[in-house]
Amino acid sequence: MTWYTYFRMLNLLRYPAVVYCIGSMGSGKTTLALATYVYLRDTKLKDIDFHYISVDTEDELLDAFNATLDRIRESSTEYSFVLLDDLSYVLNPRSNKGREFLTQVFKIRHLTGKDKVIIWLNGHYSRSIAPFLRSTDYRILTSLTHPEIKQYTSEYLFSDRDLWEYLNALVKHKHVILVQFKHVVKLISVRLTSNHYLKKKIDELKKQYGLQ
Repeated sequence: MTWYTYFRMLNLLRYPAVVYCIGSMGSGKTTLALATYVYLRDTKLKDIDFHYISVDTEDELLDAFNATLDRIRESSTEYSFVLLDDLSYVLNPRSNKGREFLTQVFKIRHLTGKDKVIIWLNGHYSRSIAPFLRSTDYRILTSLTHPEIKQYTSEYLFSDRDLWEYLNALVKHKHVILVQFKHVVKLISVRLTSNHYLKKKIDELKKQYGLQ
């Protein structure tokens, strides 16, 4: 299964959507988020804004997210895509500010007055925010190790069977992700070199936001 399968799964998105993407450093989380935005922008949701947030502290996270909420609220575009990158070393879900941020994420409709928002959260499991995201309908793994299988199943994020199948696929192939959207689970190959147009557009975004 290739990019085409992944793009078809995006038809399952219902807005506002919170996508929880987990994986080790360098496993392609940011690239996958950008690919998702490019596909939606160029094929399905012509009228869509992109907002990128990457910060070093919780205070900066709250400030940046509040500023983004203001821009979404004031924007004339119909859709908004918000990518929050590298949250694991910034967000403590048990701190007051961490809880405040997560509360804002799940109240995005009320805070902006708009329904059609995609919030994409990139993180590692080392400081899991999983307990706050069990209710999300959209989860993606970009990497997996044997010890993490027990962790993810105990958080009720993925089934034990799906995780073992994913680990076996990773052993045989690189660039495989596990996507779970609304109880639909797929193992998908996302080798970027197989889609030259997508790679070009992602490279342009990475250059624009200083991601390369």
